[in-house]
Amino acid sequence: MVVVPVKNDVLREPAPAVRHQLLLIDPQPLFLAALSGLLPGPPLTALVASAGGPAVPDGSARLPHVALALCHLRAPPVPAR
Repeated sequence: MVVVPVKNDVLREPAPAVRHQLLLIDPQPLFLAALSGLLPGPPLTALVASAGGPAVPDGSARLPHVALALCHLRAPPVPAR
């Protein structure tokens, strides 16, 4: 995946009235850092908590209403039929 950054002044969408709270769980620190940097920006402007493994981060107690959890799953590939 290639992400091309743009200046914030290029995005003219208003900030949403409700900031959704997201929980990211993945063992890859670079993946967590990338999503933690992208998701708080427009147009989503989400509040993001992250953890580097299967454990829920300690700060998640401050996120009682998580709208979406993105996590790493250890599953074998599903063969195409």
